[in-house]
Order: sequence, then structure tokens, then C-alpha cells
Amino acid sequence: MIRLEAGLGQLTAAAEATDILAKELEIQNADIAERKTDVEAIIETVNIQSIEVNEQAAVAKKTEEELVISSADISKIAAEAAEAVARAEPALQAAKKALEKVDKKEIGEIKSLANPHQAIKDVTGICLHLMVNAADDTWDVVKAKLLGNMRLVDDMKSIKMEDITKK
Repeated sequence: MIRLEAGLGQLTAAAEATDILAKELEIQNADIAERKTDVEAIIETVNIQSIEVNEQAAVAKKTEEELVISSADISKIAAEAAEAVARAEPALQAAKKALEKVDKKEIGEIKSLANPHQAIKDVTGICLHLMVNAADDTWDVVKAKLLGNMRLVDDMKSIKMEDITKK
């Protein structure tokens, strides 16, 4: 009987230990479930951020490619502009030389024309845009703003090619 009681005592102790372990396991399972939820949320956040990073990387790559193309275009345009300036320089020098022969009376004569030839209107309109940057290049405006300038010939002589911009 003693052996029986000792065996029952061991079974009771084992049952109590099992109950304690079961409660600890239940607590640990709840903690694991909570951590699993946290880990799943973190994984979801990482996945979303990875997608966003990939999208931003794609945009950055596309932008870089566009910038490379733009840089090449800018270099080409700059070279073309430099070539155009070089081609225009002799014409500018010839025009400045021709200005030496212009008399103020001749400008007054042009100004007095009521309806000049289209070539005169074109040239004076270009000069108006170049000198005054006026949007309106009607003959009356040309006469008032350009041909009315008493320093017109001197102002035209002082034009520098590098100061001329595309407007």
C-alpha cells in the first residue's frame, strides 16, 4: 500500500506540475500569438515600404534617364547657339560698320513715311524688339519708341552680341 500511496503521490505531483506547465504554456501561447500579430504587422509594413521604395527607385531611374537625355539636348543646343552666334558675328560687325554711314536726317525721313514699304517695317520692327523689347510693333509704336530716340544710332552701335537673348 505504501507503494500505492507513493505512486498516487507521484501522480498527483505530476498532475499539479502538468497543470502549472499547461498554464505557463497557455501564457506563452498568448504571448506568441501577440508577437506573431506584431511580426505580421511589421512584415506588412516592410512589404508596403519595399513596394514604395521600388516605385521611387523606378521614378528616380526614369528621371535620371530623362536628365541624361536633357543634358545631351542642352549640350547640342548650346553648340548650335554658339555656332549661330559665330555665324551672326560678321553680320553684326557689317551692320555696325553700315551704321557709321547712317545720318540722323535719314532716320527722320524714314520716320516721316506714312506707310513705308514692308521691308522697312520688318527691319524697324526687329530693331524695336531688339532695343526696346516691345510686344507691339505697329508703325506708330516704331515711330514713337524707336525712331523717336535721338540716340538711336549710338544705341545701335553699342549693342553687344552676348547681350542679345531669345525672347
